[in-house]
Amino acid sequence: MRTLRLFPALLLASLLLAAPLRAAKPEEGHVAVGGIAGLVVPFESDYSLGFQLEGSLDYYLSSSVAIRATGGYLRHGTELDGDPTVSSGYFLASAVYVWDQGSVRPFVQGGLGFHAIEPVDGGRSGRLGLHVGGGAEFLLDRRFAIVGQALVHFVGGVGDRSSTFAGLAAGVRYHF
Repeated sequence: MRTLRLFPALLLASLLLAAPLRAAKPEEGHVAVGGIAGLVVPFESDYSLGFQLEGSLDYYLSSSVAIRATGGYLRHGTELDGDPTVSSGYFLASAVYVWDQGSVRPFVQGGLGFHAIEPVDGGRSGRLGLHVGGGAEFLLDRRFAIVGQALVHFVGGVGDRSSTFAGLAAGVRYHF
């Protein structure tokens, strides 16, 4: 009787442990798409926490090197009179290096980006910036992964305020 109770637990454990064996290993020409959402931490002291949404497309040059195109939107509040908000749309071009560790795949990325910023004093301003960061993919099966990442965006100031921020986000990625 005790053996019958252990069977479902052993079956579940074997399925979870087998997932790394089925994990996709990207090769040259491999493509992945992803989406994340998360927290924005502005470096400007008058700005408060906000949110970000991103979509990305990866093209693998080899099993560990990819080019990533990312489009995103962020919005955060301020501590200024009238409680205005700051929003930004951005496009990033990144180089990504991935370590193949089975079902957990850490990565680093860095590159250039263009940010269209709507500052607190109105108008719109475009800025070029750099970004650097990293994270990890947790492969759930051969194609689907949960992603966590931290990325710092070094963006020039608009007016007398800094537009640099850090993004902490989680989401999903699908490998074709």
